[in-house]
Amino acid sequence: MHTIEATQAILEELVAELPAALFSGLNGGVSLTERAPLHEQSQPGRPLYVLGAYHRDSLGRYVLLHYGSLRRCFGHLPHDAYVSELRRVLRHELRHHVESLAGEHGLIDFDREQIAAYLTETADLGTPPQG
Repeated sequence: MHTIEATQAILEELVAELPAALFSGLNGGVSLTERAPLHEQSQPGRPLYVLGAYHRDSLGRYVLLHYGSLRRCFGHLPHDAYVSELRRVLRHELRHHVESLAGEHGLIDFDREQIAAYLTETADLGTPPQG
C-alpha cells in the first residue's frame, strides 16, 4: 500500500523532473488531497473516480491530485507501476493547464469522449444511467 506521505514524496519528484515553463501561471501549484471523489456521472456498480483536476477559479490556477482516488484505483500496483500512473495523471492535469493558457480544448474534448464511452459501456452492462 502506498501511503499519502510516500505519494506526496513521489509527486514532488515527478514535478521536479518537468521543465519549470510548464508551471508558468500555475500560481497554486500542484497539491495532493486525501479525497476520493466520484465523477458526477459515476454509475452504480462501476465507480468512476476523479484522479485529479485542473482548476482555474478565484483562487487562481492549480492542480489537485486525489490520493484517495489514486489509492483506490492504483494502490494495488507495484511501486514502479504506481509511479507511472501518478506521472500520467500529473501530466494529464498539466496539459489541461497548458491548453487553458493557449485557449485550446483538445484534452477537454478527449475527456468528454472518455466519459461518453464509459457511459455507453456501463449501459451495455445493464446498469441504467442516472440523472
